[in-house]
Amino acid sequence: MQPQPPLSPNAPTPLWRHAAGSVALVSAAFCLFVVTTLILSAIEERRQTPLNSPTIVSLKQQLADRPNDPAIKDRLRQTDQTLRRSFFVQQIRLQQGAWLLLGGGAALILSLKAYWRLSATPPTILADRVDVWKEARAARWGVGASAVVTCAVMATWALMPVPQLPISQLAGVTPSPQVDALAIAPPPTWDQRLANSPGFRGAAGDGVARQQAPLPEHWDGAKGQNILWKTPVPLPGKSSPVVWGDRIFLTGADEKSREVFCYDAAKGTLLWRKPVPLGLATVPEVFGDTGYAAPTPACDNSAVYAIFATGDLGAFDFQGNSLWRKSLGAPDSMYGFAASLLAVDGKVIVQWDMGDASEAGKSSLLAFQALTGKPLWTTPRPVRASWSSPVVARTPAGDRLILNGNPWVVSYDLATGTELWRASVMDGDVACSPVYRDGVVYVANERAKAAAIRDGGSGDVTRTHIAWTAEDNLPDIVSPLCDGKSVLTVTGSGMLTCLDAATGNKKWEHDLGTAVQASPLLIGDVVYLTVEEGITHRFRLGAAFKPLDTSPLGEKVAASVAAVNGRLYLRGESNLFCVGAGR
Repeated sequence: MQPQPPLSPNAPTPLWRHAAGSVALVSAAFCLFVVTTLILSAIEERRQTPLNSPTIVSLKQQLADRPNDPAIKDRLRQTDQTLRRSFFVQQIRLQQGAWLLLGGGAALILSLKAYWRLSATPPTILADRVDVWKEARAARWGVGASAVVTCAVMATWALMPVPQLPISQLAGVTPSPQVDALAIAPPPTWDQRLANSPGFRGAAGDGVARQQAPLPEHWDGAKGQNILWKTPVPLPGKSSPVVWGDRIFLTGADEKSREVFCYDAAKGTLLWRKPVPLGLATVPEVFGDTGYAAPTPACDNSAVYAIFATGDLGAFDFQGNSLWRKSLGAPDSMYGFAASLLAVDGKVIVQWDMGDASEAGKSSLLAFQALTGKPLWTTPRPVRASWSSPVVARTPAGDRLILNGNPWVVSYDLATGTELWRASVMDGDVACSPVYRDGVVYVANERAKAAAIRDGGSGDVTRTHIAWTAEDNLPDIVSPLCDGKSVLTVTGSGMLTCLDAATGNKKWEHDLGTAVQASPLLIGDVVYLTVEEGITHRFRLGAAFKPLDTSPLGEKVAASVAAVNGRLYLRGESNLFCVGAGR
């Protein structure tokens, strides 16, 4: 047999080409392992989260049947904390896996490139023979070592001990270092919401308070008559107070600061004040009458949620610990962002209406998981910038979100954000929020119409579901009020108009002759309407205007009143007041 001539030591040999190919195979296997693990982890995360775990659902049902059973509460709390820690660890594992996949992919690309280059270069014949067996052994050792390292990395990742994380820690969320674990209560029932005032204009956003204890018929802020307490608010704002149990929450902001305040409902003591950091490089300009803290916060039985004109959104538990915070970016809103939050069914709802044209594609409806800030769904909205707030409607078909905007009033499914129907009745700068009562949505806004829209249908229901419209004395700021028989609208100059809820026909009108920014409150058949100069007008909502009393607060008022358990909470220009019988 003719002996083979030796290869040049300066030329690539088939052995190194084989080594590069082997490394590519090991890298490909590694990437396949990581991708499979990430897919399975993502499927498991979607299948079972801390809020839809069968164990949690079962315990919540047991707690609903036996609300005072401490054993069920303890087990629910412990199970929830365990699931949430596992959930957050899974998030970290997914991030680690992504980095490993990136490294494995880089190794695969480099080894394939080397294999291609070695395969493309022909060997060169030399006179001196090279010890090819020695080179083969070295190449095999290199391939074996890379395989061992790869297996070690995979085993280390798979067997990595579970880190001990606080329950509030989540990617993109900065928790307070004081938070170790949070006692999670099930989302409040509708009856619990009705017993409190968890958002703008109460539980349903309709300005109707369900009261048991009697309220005083008159008060005077300057004289202290029926003023149970009065306490300063550190920063300015137009946001209204929200109440849950023995806590009152309020926001305030200026160009430098954005803060959430928590007060003791019994004494008015400021329990804590917490900042929400700026997420933008610069503070956006806002209209003077709107300010930086126009949106009313929202709360539930575990936390308070606040948003500001800067687009900064934050959540705090009742002790003031930061749960999460997000920046939604600079709002494209000519007067400054003013839509209030809605916290319902374990979700925080944001009406993010932006831009100067409905077809610009800047507006959306956002839903976040209340206690983690995790995005749940986002639904585009075909509207321009608005200053209205979302409301929740409990319908026979399920809970719905109703949003006002230009030009559409739209209904959405609360669980998924899916649009259900829309009606074109709005125009101009929409600031008044809708109200829902007995299967009908009532809206009104200046330069548009007052309208009654029957709930139901799908798609554009403008021609099929609008029961009536009216065009006199349309409001520009104040949201309407409905008791099922009458609809009350209030203009910014103080013109009251009462319409028949069934027909839209005018029952009566009355001019208060003074500016109004706060929306009215209905308790029983009595309306409480606080005008800008701080005087609250009480009158009956019926066939004719029947004034009852006027009560001066002694400060200007732009925020709407909150009513809980025989007490009224009013935010003045500088102070927070509690009105109740006894002083």
